[in-house]
Amino acid sequence: MNIIIALAAFGTAAAAGYLYGRRFYERERFFADAATLCDMLVCEIGYTNEPIAALLGKACGTVGHALGGVIDGYIAGEEIKCPGILKPDDFSSVDRLFSLLGKSDAVGQAEGIACVKTALVRKLEEARAEKPKYNLYTRLGILGGLALAILII
Repeated sequence: MNIIIALAAFGTAAAAGYLYGRRFYERERFFADAATLCDMLVCEIGYTNEPIAALLGKACGTVGHALGGVIDGYIAGEEIKCPGILKPDDFSSVDRLFSLLGKSDAVGQAEGIACVKTALVRKLEEARAEKPKYNLYTRLGILGGLALAILII
């Protein structure tokens, strides 16, 4: 019976470490996708006459789950919500991007998107610096689970 409890404790601790660390990996992907979205929007807004919702709909299939959810919410007209993988101050740049879409002419939008992209690239660099924490928390969860399993046995 102790072995089963020890294995369950090990699995739970390892999973918790993995899931907590995964947010650092997902945060980097979010900002990389957001910077790519800015590039795509600058190109498309200047050269096509498609509505913003159609452009974002095309982009939605090429981005990760977190940014895709934000785009879906914007297209549906819902309030844009901060994904759980982001820090509270991270979301201001993304919110600014969506708030300026469709508010001015193509040149003004392109300039605004370029400014937002600069902020997103800074956030991307921060996220890349924090990405090694993903491995740290995963290993910490495994080692903590192992220590707990040894104490139980």
